[in-house]
Amino acid sequence: MIIVVGVAGSGKSTQSRMLAEVEGWRWISMGELLRAALQGDLREEMNSGKLLDDTTVQSILTQELAKDVPQRNVILDGFPRRVVQAEWLLDAVDRMGGAIDAIVHLSAHEPIVLERLLRRGRPDDKPEAINERFLEYEHDIKPLLELFATHGVPIVEVNGEQHPDEVQNDVRAGLEKAHITL
Repeated sequence: MIIVVGVAGSGKSTQSRMLAEVEGWRWISMGELLRAALQGDLREEMNSGKLLDDTTVQSILTQELAKDVPQRNVILDGFPRRVVQAEWLLDAVDRMGGAIDAIVHLSAHEPIVLERLLRRGRPDDKPEAINERFLEYEHDIKPLLELFATHGVPIVEVNGEQHPDEVQNDVRAGLEKAHITL
């Protein structure tokens, strides 16, 4: 399993999907899973930019992971977003007989991602919700990356501000440098 993390608008879905298509891996987008599964108040909460409770998110993801984790051909996009979720994921993947091979961290500066998010125009891409995601990212991403590193998971750092093809080349080069076979 390869996990792609980064601030909203850094290119996680674009890069995850590109990598999955070329390699024939399964792409699991947490955002798409949640948008498909949630109704009512939970959907409104997500669209306002708030993070959902871990139990809801983990329940939905567990069902998806059970389909592919033992085969290790999964690219996970948009999860985990907090340390407690990362701890849960490490345990869940281990119990399912899989492994987390690498974390791809896409970095991008606020003005770049703000422009991208406003352009794509999803219901949760309102200025207030975007600001909430920036704050969440700043607070949670470093501890999350440190947790994975302490578990021996390679962290591949990539500049997500480049053209998508350049980002993809850097993702692949970083995975190769970390001795991750695709």
